[in-house]
Amino acid sequence: MDETSEPASMEETPAEMPTDREPEEVASEDPDVGGQERRPHRHLALSDEDPRRDVHDLLADRNPHAGGEEECDHGDPAVIAEELVDECFHDLPGGERRAESVQIPKPSHQVYMLDRDSSPMNLPGIPMRRPPGMIRRILVATDSLKGTCTAVEAAAAIGAAISDRLPGVEIDRCPLGDGGEGTLEVLAAAEGLRIESRSVTGPRRDRPNVDACFGVSPDRGLAVVELAEAAGLNLVAAGDRDPRLTGTGGVGELLDAARARLAQRAGSPPSLLLTVGGSGTVDGGVGALSSLGIGFIASGDLLDAPLVGADLSRVEAITVPTDLRTTWAGIDLRVAVDVRNPLTGPTGAARTFGPQKGADPATIDFLERGLERWVEVVGASIGVDRARAAASRPGAGAAGGIAFALHALFDARIESGFDLVADHLGLDARVRAADLVVTSEGRLDAQSMMGKATGRLLELATRHDTPIAVIPGSVGDLPIETRSRFHWIRSLVDTCGPVMASTDPRGAMEAAVRLQFPDPLDAEG
Repeated sequence: MDETSEPASMEETPAEMPTDREPEEVASEDPDVGGQERRPHRHLALSDEDPRRDVHDLLADRNPHAGGEEECDHGDPAVIAEELVDECFHDLPGGERRAESVQIPKPSHQVYMLDRDSSPMNLPGIPMRRPPGMIRRILVATDSLKGTCTAVEAAAAIGAAISDRLPGVEIDRCPLGDGGEGTLEVLAAAEGLRIESRSVTGPRRDRPNVDACFGVSPDRGLAVVELAEAAGLNLVAAGDRDPRLTGTGGVGELLDAARARLAQRAGSPPSLLLTVGGSGTVDGGVGALSSLGIGFIASGDLLDAPLVGADLSRVEAITVPTDLRTTWAGIDLRVAVDVRNPLTGPTGAARTFGPQKGADPATIDFLERGLERWVEVVGASIGVDRARAAASRPGAGAAGGIAFALHALFDARIESGFDLVADHLGLDARVRAADLVVTSEGRLDAQSMMGKATGRLLELATRHDTPIAVIPGSVGDLPIETRSRFHWIRSLVDTCGPVMASTDPRGAMEAAVRLQFPDPLDAEG
């Protein structure tokens, strides 16, 4: 976890939506029959071995004389076929039938439609209305898989694979960002940002500088900085991962460079957006602040910038130069977070995210004490109550606490990264227009529901009664009740194993799609 198409032809053979759910008795209302209540009908999956026999058996079941010695006419084929369709299909949970749709087949069964061109038995071609639960548009709204696959790459891979399997379904590709790694790429595409690069301090100040990017809009009214560009966990070698030694100094350098590229405009201040997911730091933001010009004092001496996590335990006071306040006064600084954690406590930055950044239990306790001390130091500058309120604000613990620091000392607004990106992408309307949403992320677990893209997308899809499925890299400690809210889950690790999932995630995604959706040639056979 991080804190870290063109419309297709609608002439394809309809088929059933894939699902992991068991067949169930349901009662549906058919909008095509004036809202009259219909009898309960069962979801029938026909046999792979001999679908013809299953159809004949069902016909026989409907005839009270079937199975005896006396032969009996099955009745009007048109009536029988219509009743078969009613029994073979059921509405999607909470979903409504959408006009001009096609239906997707269940991966492990063949569902044969009785039409003039493809009938498994000797019945005449019969014009049929499309059954409930059928779809024509799939929204592929993907998040990145940390360190292996960007959101754009994931959307392309999954979208292409589904399109190959379901050529009659329109695919809407929509790469997502939630404030985490890859959000800059998504916003750059959506807003037409110009990408600029700078050499800045990396997460380890004792290592060489890194080349980091930020984006600026053509009118210079918006700049986007991605923290992971300068302080991402992916920039820290496994053997170097110790959050006492990592910091956000390079992020401060990027912020200052991006601020200098903005232009003041009449009527509204320029906006600088920092997306903070994917960090390799737990420094409370002191590294970034020190690079921006705030002074940190310990034992009467001014500490050298940039600071790191270990300096939290040393800082006794801060000084904020007047010209620094003036420089940033005209900037609308916003911090896009992908988690809702506070700065300190059991769900804070150190205890929740420290372990994935290389902290052992002793280091976690050390960092927790340092963050608590840091709140008191900030309180001496802006007021204790104000500092404590900032520390307990949802999202303050994002990226090791940099959200807290910028909110408390620069009046930055802490915002949901998902909401911000969703607004730019028109995501609400796209989910509402879809008949199925397919998403992805690196690891699907309980923390995915804490403000990250998958959890927020699940909420949005639920609100619009749109089924949602997920293709994560792996699945962790996800409660059963949360699992049940997804139409299906197919992880890359379960599909192809951990090696391919990490070395060829796009190939693994294609394999997952092939397993979940049947081959259209098989369906025609």
